Amino acid sequence: MLLQFQCLRKHLIFDKVYILQCFEKEVFIVENKAKPKYYFELSLKSFIVFHVEQDYFGFSIPYRGKLKLFHANSQKVREFKMLLSGKVLFGDLNQFYLQKHQIGQGAFSYVFMLQNLETKEMVAAKYLSKNWKNKANAERMKEIIKENNIVQSLNHPNIAKIKEVYDKNQDIVILYEFIDGDNLEKYLHDHSTSLSHFDVQSIMRQLILALFYIHQQQLIHRDIKPSNIMIQSNHNIKLIDFGLAAKIGTINNDICGTIGYIAPEVLCITTAQSIYSFKCDMFAVGAIFYKLITSHTLLNDIKDYSNFQLKLDLLKKLNTPESGIDLLQKLLDFNYKTRLSAKEALSHQYFTESLRVSAKKSLQLSQRNIFLANTSQVSQIGTSETQIQNVNIFNQNLNKRFRFSIQSNN
Repeated sequence: MLLQFQCLRKHLIFDKVYILQCFEKEVFIVENKAKPKYYFELSLKSFIVFHVEQDYFGFSIPYRGKLKLFHANSQKVREFKMLLSGKVLFGDLNQFYLQKHQIGQGAFSYVFMLQNLETKEMVAAKYLSKNWKNKANAERMKEIIKENNIVQSLNHPNIAKIKEVYDKNQDIVILYEFIDGDNLEKYLHDHSTSLSHFDVQSIMRQLILALFYIHQQQLIHRDIKPSNIMIQSNHNIKLIDFGLAAKIGTINNDICGTIGYIAPEVLCITTAQSIYSFKCDMFAVGAIFYKLITSHTLLNDIKDYSNFQLKLDLLKKLNTPESGIDLLQKLLDFNYKTRLSAKEALSHQYFTESLRVSAKKSLQLSQRNIFLANTSQVSQIGTSETQIQNVNIFNQNLNKRFRFSIQSNN
């Protein structure tokens, strides 16, 4: 038993005292030691409203078409709400959160920043319509419950966690931990430059570690793309949006995801039928790897798949380590059988070597070129000792952390 406390149901003539017992998968509300009169399971099929005035004073649950109100000790009600967070549907979102502004929008949802009225904590609220693509409420709810259950089952530092789930009119609102940063798509667009090779290596390692963990749980994300990766100022990442995730072996041969990151075997480029495996996510990782290095999208439309050719000259021009180019080629292998798994990718040489030195060299080379171009002496690079001395001073002042920016010019 996780929690037990006394609660009260007020009546006109006399009040009734009950004992609430909260277990791992269900809640019973019993009168004395009699058979439980009230019961609900811990799932998003269940609904509960917590009541707040000056403090938590009670909760209501549906019973025979009506909401039944129970009063209880404030601290116990708080503990109860904490235990149920993310496991059942809560009601009356506006009692607890203030809506701030929209921070994102997807094909099937939109995201707002909310602030907890009591703690002032920020959360990311994902609004999912109960009615979508002419699906009945029950069918749509199954999809929402599935996404919630998948995320609730995962516990990894690079995967965003669910805090609470609310029923609000025509939407189900899933509250995620707030990540102070942008999605990777916006980050790259706003900066319009490549990250340092060391930062790219760090981001890639985090992403593949998250996928290695997900694949261990026999899950495929199926929508790995930059807009589903949140990046913080310290370049730590969080993977979000598990709306298309599914257990291996339970997937229909439908095509889902985003063009440019969908694996070729899913698009039936070389086969007569879509093939889903863990390797689908790894092709998307390869496409993200390319964009991290070059700031360009690898495949813009379905026609690009047929004419695919990795631009090695561009990668070398951007001083990409040989190990990085090798890893990229193996992640973008059109044959899913020989494409690297997450486990194989993590043991690749690219992740065992330090790129701090190569990042420093890339910084000096790129900034040297920029400096000499600005002084109209590009044709004489490296010929003047004074120029080199000036470049060294320029490098030191511009970026002591050996982080460089290269303007993408495909």
